[in-house]
Amino acid sequence: MAFWDEVQHIAIEGLDADQEKALAKGIAIRDRFYENPEKLQASHREMV
Repeated sequence: MAFWDEVQHIAIEGLDADQEKALAKGIAIRDRFYENPEKLQASHREMV
């Protein structure tokens, strides 16, 4: 569960085997927390 402005720690190795792609995915996730939190999903379901 995530709350607004809460720090989340994600191991980038779990996002992609390629370090550049993993970093890009991590940055995209971070940006969605601030710019489009309504579009975040967990297991293909929207987060509340």
